[in-house]
Order: sequence, then C-alpha cells, then structure tokens
Amino acid sequence: MNQVTEDEIKKEVLKFLRGYYKSRPRASDIEVSSDLRGVGGIVADGFLAFKEEDGRNFIITFEATDYHRRDELRFTILKQLIGWDAAAMAYLTVALLFILAHVQKWLALLPHYFLWGVILLQVIIFLFGLTWYYLLRSLPRYRYIYAIAQFNQYFADDQWVAYAHDVFSGYEDPYFKELRRQCIHNGFGMVEVGEDLKVKLHMAPSIDDPDFQLKRRVVQFFTKNDFTQFVEKNISTRDWWTQFVDWLNNLPLRQNLQNLLRFERPVYKQIGVILACIGAMTLILAREFKKKPIRYVNEATYEQQMTTYMQRLYGNENLIQDIILDSTDIKPFVKNSLPYIYRPESSLTPEEARNLREKIVVYTSKGFIHYPCSRLRSVGDQRFMVRMGVFYDSDLLKRAIGRFRRLGVPVNGIWGPCFFPNGKYYILFLEDLYPSRQEALEAMTETKAKLSPAGIKLDILIEKI
Repeated sequence: MNQVTEDEIKKEVLKFLRGYYKSRPRASDIEVSSDLRGVGGIVADGFLAFKEEDGRNFIITFEATDYHRRDELRFTILKQLIGWDAAAMAYLTVALLFILAHVQKWLALLPHYFLWGVILLQVIIFLFGLTWYYLLRSLPRYRYIYAIAQFNQYFADDQWVAYAHDVFSGYEDPYFKELRRQCIHNGFGMVEVGEDLKVKLHMAPSIDDPDFQLKRRVVQFFTKNDFTQFVEKNISTRDWWTQFVDWLNNLPLRQNLQNLLRFERPVYKQIGVILACIGAMTLILAREFKKKPIRYVNEATYEQQMTTYMQRLYGNENLIQDIILDSTDIKPFVKNSLPYIYRPESSLTPEEARNLREKIVVYTSKGFIHYPCSRLRSVGDQRFMVRMGVFYDSDLLKRAIGRFRRLGVPVNGIWGPCFFPNGKYYILFLEDLYPSRQEALEAMTETKAKLSPAGIKLDILIEKI
C-alpha cells in the first residue's frame, strides 16, 4: 500500500476545492496558497480566497494530515480539563450543602471541632471531586482533536479536514467516528485522499449560524517568510505593555507548533468558581464563629452539679426548695396574651382568665379567691403598700404566694393597673395596707427579718396608692 504524503494531500485538495468553488458566483479569480501562518500559533495547510459579487472576501482553509501526522485528527482525552471541571463541581456542590447546613443550623458544633471539621470538609470535597470525575469523563467535551480546536480559533467561511486514506483503520474506527461527529457539530467539511490520489467527499461545510461565526476572531495569514517579517516589525513598533500582554497570551508552550495541545481550553472559569466557593464557605465559617458556643451538660450529673452550686451559693440545702427567683427576669415571649390553645381541664374559662387581670388574688386555706380591685381602692385617704415583687404570669404569682405563706409571710397578689395604670404585671404585696409610711417601713423590716434565715434576698419597696 502506497502512503500519501502531506504535500500530495495539499496539492490534490487544492485542485478539488478549486473545482468545488468554480461554479460559485464571484467577482474575482480564486487565490490559492499553502503553508500559511497566523498569530497565536495558527497554521493553515491550505488557503483559498475570492471576492463575492457583493465585494466581500470569501475565505476557505483546510488542514492536511498524512499517516505520520495522524495524531492531528485523533482525539485525546483532556484529563487535566476533566480534573478542573470535577474540582469546580465538587467545590460548588459542597458550598451549596454548606449554605444549606448553615441555614438549617447544622454547623453549631463546627467551632468546637474546627480542625476535624476542616479535615472532614477536604475529604468530602475529594470524594465529590472523584465522583464528578467519573461522571464527566465520558462526555464529548473532553475529546480534543487538534485540527478541530485550531479551526475554532479563527474565522473562515469554509473549513475542511483533509486526510490520507491510511490515517484511520476504517469507517468503524472510534477516531474516525469522533472526527466525523465533531465536523458535523461544527459544520466543517471532510475529504479523504485515496491511495490513487483521488479525493472522496464525505461532507461539505454547513456553517449557517452567524452567531457562531462572530464568536471567532479574524486572523491575518502570511507565508512563512512574510510571517517572520511581520512579527519582527510588529514587535518593534509596539509599546512595552502591549508586548508584555502578548507575551502572556502567547507563552512559548502555546507557540510551539509541535505541541498539539496548544489550543486546549483555559481553566479561568473553573478557578473563579473554586475561589468563589471558598469565599462563600469562609464567610459562613466566620458567621458561625461569631455565635456564642453551646455548652452541652451531662444529664447524669447535671442535677448533682446544680445542687452543689446552690449549696455553695446559699449554704442551706433544706431551704433550696423555698428559694424564689427574681420574678422580673421571668417574662413571657408575648406579654398580656392568652395561650392560643386552651386546656379544657383548666378551672378557669377564657372569660374568667381575662377578668383575672382586674382582680385581687387572696390566699385562703381552701385555695385562692379573686376579688375586684374596688375592694382595696380608698375613698380619700392615702395608704401604703409593701411590694415584694412583680410577675408577668398569674401561675407564677400564685406559686410565689404559696411559698411565702409557708415561710410565715402573709402576702397576696393584685393586677398592677388597679393602682398603677402603666404597670402591666401582677404585684406581690403584704396583705395589709398601711396608713403611714412609717408603719409600712416597720412591716417591711419585720418581713426581711423573717426571710433572712431562709437566705431569700428581695428588693422590697414601699408604694403609695
């Protein structure tokens, strides 16, 4: 079997294309050239151009490949691009889960186990990256063909792939099928040069998407000598900043014409996604560390710890049960409102509970009796009340009355607005009202003396009513 050389492919394909475009309406002859160079490491093995009837230049290029350069048309799996895509998807997945965990308050323990949390996070990212790698690797996106990638770097009206008959083992060759698929997808033409140098047309170019055309840049082609002179002249006339930017965009690796991967896709977007995800997770971590730490008690030892604490604080274990917390620190979430669920077994109807806010709560041996406020309102004389504390809940008030009564302190309760319009709370007071401040002061002193042995210290006040 005779091998077809690259020069023979160029010669035969140029003849074929001149005949193919011969009958196309045009305003000039067809210009033919080969072995052209363009900026950015672009190579055109064949070039044809002519003016259409409207004066616009119509450009045709083709890539010629013989057996010895067959790798130009055989796809390569871009493992590095798969890795970057998998990493970006892994970070994006973990960042979304991280945000969900933050919203659902699942990260409360993270500040307590920061090091282990970071290690676990890296393991999760790695596992997601591995999963995405195996999910993505079979996609056509990662099958890189040099000739197709180069065509996508510049604008031309028609672009052709020309190859020798022995480049592929047959039409069932996976490399041939992938090349054919990408040519169909991008609208490129395909011709095959046989052993007898006859050109076989597989498909003609069919680019009819103007948006696709506009996305590609226009590249000026030169012969090898002209291209060298153009580059030298262009470098000498450019300022230092333009030269520096062009040096970054055309690193030696990309300019190496033997490097078939020089048109591999950049990974700037993937890096941007990873950095954005790291920033989002860092922000969430900062918000988590601003929260106050949660202390978890040992249920088995909590009760004993509290008993020891109370003994140390008050010094009398027997009176711990009689200690009354400062009622001003106990407030319901919504003041002056009834529960929306009413218990049928309760002894008070909703109406009675509502009216209780206008009554006096009096302790008796048979329980609590409620009187209207008018029972304590004086006609003209002034009286003084010894106030023991305030409560925002009637149940807490009654419990406090019971505890003080067991300590021998006679107290009752009253709804604050009975005497103080702005006092939306219950008042715990000594059951007697005193005609003078002096008598009220003596009663207050006596009460403090009774409470002192029990270790109860309250801010007892005298109120004028």
